[in-house]
Amino acid sequence: MFYCTSHDIMDPVDLFEMQQRVQAPLLDWFTSRMGAKPARATGFSVASHPESLRQAVANEASALDPWNLVALHSMAAATKSAIAALCVYHGAA
Repeated sequence: MFYCTSHDIMDPVDLFEMQQRVQAPLLDWFTSRMGAKPARATGFSVASHPESLRQAVANEASALDPWNLVALHSMAAATKSAIAALCVYHGAA
């Protein structure tokens, strides 16, 4: 059995604050582009997004040609975030 310790692990409050600093501009751009704010969830809960947001995202995806849709999908899979992928795709991140 191995025992490892690290003294440079961030405490949860610092991690939360860092996530907020990084995510806020992405969420602001996404909300502005889509015209609706995504619901937020914590832990393993599932958020229910407004219908207007689901429709806006569907319209965004359906406007892409197959190559760009695959690129967007790859970015979303890599980042685990459709919001981050759309921001990168549109040059907002």
